[in-house]
Amino acid sequence: MNEIEIVMKESSWSFLNIVLPIIKKECKWFREGRIISVETEIKSWLAKEFDVLGGADLLQIITDKGIRFIANRIQWGLKYKDWKSITMREESHGSKNTEVKKRMIAIYGKEGFFYPWLTSHSYLDKKGPGAILFSSAVIKTKDLFDC
Repeated sequence: MNEIEIVMKESSWSFLNIVLPIIKKECKWFREGRIISVETEIKSWLAKEFDVLGGADLLQIITDKGIRFIANRIQWGLKYKDWKSITMREESHGSKNTEVKKRMIAIYGKEGFFYPWLTSHSYLDKKGPGAILFSSAVIKTKDLFDC
């Protein structure tokens, strides 16, 4: 497992085990269905495409209703620093299409590309069991770009 795969696994674990149980109580969007990690629970080429092209880190499957993409970002070890914000990459050294550019193409373009319906960003003190959630923000992705 390379470094990127390790971070994706840690991020998924942190969301599903630390963040989700807390935000479910406050955020109606997470009360239905089940949420699975695209990055760690789906082992196929399609999962990678959902993640890289569609921005889907998580899938929310709601029986008899549908499936949602969710973008998830976790930051750890901020030593009691809570930035209370949502961030996305505008620049990247490795790719010409950053998170921001891909979302703008999907949201405002006329080609019908998928994009995460929700974007979540959480701050935790550390990785693994016993981590403390400082804050978590969730917003409809389109609203993030319309503000």
